[in-house]
Amino acid sequence: MRILIVTPWYPTVDNPQTGVFVQRDVETLRRSHEVSVLHLSTSSDLPLDGAAVERIPYAAASLRGIRRARRAIRERAAGVDIVHSHAISALPAVPRGLSVPWVHTEHWSGLLSPRTAPLPVRVVGGWMARLLEYPAVVVAVSEQLAVAVRRTRTGPTVVVPNAVAAPIEPPRDVTDLLMVGVGGLIGRKRPVLAVETVAALVARGRDPRLIWAGDGPERDRVLARAAELGVRDRVELRGNVDPAEISRLLGSARVFLLPTEGETFGVAIAEALRHGLPVVVGDDGGHTEYVRPEDGALVGTTDATEWAAAVEDVLDRDREEIRRSAEFRFSDDARSAAFDAVYETALDRKRQR
Repeated sequence: MRILIVTPWYPTVDNPQTGVFVQRDVETLRRSHEVSVLHLSTSSDLPLDGAAVERIPYAAASLRGIRRARRAIRERAAGVDIVHSHAISALPAVPRGLSVPWVHTEHWSGLLSPRTAPLPVRVVGGWMARLLEYPAVVVAVSEQLAVAVRRTRTGPTVVVPNAVAAPIEPPRDVTDLLMVGVGGLIGRKRPVLAVETVAALVARGRDPRLIWAGDGPERDRVLARAAELGVRDRVELRGNVDPAEISRLLGSARVFLLPTEGETFGVAIAEALRHGLPVVVGDDGGHTEYVRPEDGALVGTTDATEWAAAVEDVLDRDREEIRRSAEFRFSDDARSAAFDAVYETALDRKRQR
């Protein structure tokens, strides 16, 4: 089949982590389909895939941007079998009444945990969520997110988990207490709590370090808190790094630490498991569907001493068993078959109209 991917989230030169899960969906689909990508870009930053991705300026709050995107999608839809959009902010861009079926994949954490989004974002997101009624099929990346999506629509909603990258090299045996966190330096990820966990581990006689991959508005606050607690030399903020560097970080760590308030799926958490890392993460979100007691700890508090205790508790988990289990659960073949089933459902619904 010929698939047109429409997405506002896609890795760029300056932000190689943004929308990497969409890029991986594209890679999965290209194994058996002809795939083109239209990046609805909100900045001048260039897509990481360069010529393989077509970029057009877009803002969901701009009528001019929406009209431009709709024209582009309508033109390109004439040469494909399926239009497949990603992320809630793409919904206004897809014109109604396309000649081919429309499939949409939703990732937005604000649907699952509205409290984690700022009020203006919740208001706009609530309006855009009503547009979830229009796609022939909506894909959610976790069952919890699917429940939230089903409140907004009557048509089929199915679950296809995000792609989970395999290690680029065999993980090493690690004895040092190096913890790695991956995600934006934003309030919902609670990076300050991660720093406080480092300090709590020091107070318990441990010798921890924390490397965090990702950037965002909390950066200065994180560094200030680390200095205040006397652990500035134990905290390293790597900023936005490419997936290969994330894999190397995960392969060199002892524990994955992410005090997140909520995730729709938790790609970084699943990748940590695929690398054989025990995880210490928040107890709310799509990741709770696949993080087993054998894999680590789900923590439901903001008390750093409890997070530190959880880190100590997972140190003796069987890393090889974690890795093998994750490899089995996050199969690319299963995801590819799931997408094929989604497209057949969308085509059947189009034929019945």
